[in-house]
Amino acid sequence: MRTKKDQDHIKQIYQETTGWNIESIEIDFKIDSKLLQIGSRKWSRESIRLPTLSLTHPIVLMRHQLESLSSIFECLSLSWPILLVGPSSRSSKSTLIHILSCLCGHSCQTFELNSSIDTNELLGNYEQFNFQQYAKYHLNILKNEYIKNNEINILNELNNENKIITIDYLNELKKYFPLNEIEKLILKYSQEQHFVWIESILIRSMRQGDWLILENVNTCSLSVLDRLNSLLEPNGQ
Repeated sequence: MRTKKDQDHIKQIYQETTGWNIESIEIDFKIDSKLLQIGSRKWSRESIRLPTLSLTHPIVLMRHQLESLSSIFECLSLSWPILLVGPSSRSSKSTLIHILSCLCGHSCQTFELNSSIDTNELLGNYEQFNFQQYAKYHLNILKNEYIKNNEINILNELNNENKIITIDYLNELKKYFPLNEIEKLILKYSQEQHFVWIESILIRSMRQGDWLILENVNTCSLSVLDRLNSLLEPNGQ
């Protein structure tokens, strides 16, 4: 049903069978501090993260997007994988997912795929230890765990994406986070260069329970698609 002709044909069959004009169906949209409803499905909002997530993905919800969001929401409620099809740019596929993740208060990650990625890279790889990358990753975990969502001024103050992590900066963070956690990072700062295993964003998202967008999945090799297909089966089997 990717062509307008096919879609019109299905709409005609639906109208003849049910007597309802599918064009006139209104999709309910309701949101408050605890619940999000799109269509007939409801979702408990995990946290109010709109200010932090919208720093990179401004939330602009259009009425015409509700139909697509309703279908995505239905799949999420059933724990089904979602395949969004459209042009590689200006079709807002990823934007729809980011909008929904913001509205639900759920963290969303993106895994950029291409034809050169092999099955091993789905798990991760060994890389030379990069303290800046390591520290920012663990500080984000600490931020999500210890800073309350209504403390927006602190969250903005701790936005470290463009900061160079130094010993002085880590010492300043001791007033926000447990002392032992910061001391671990300071110890890592003084270690010599070495190689460490970096798990992929796929594994990290599964571990943390984040939503994950697999960008350009159609460009993957058959072996990678085979691994992903088995992962997306019910219960990962």
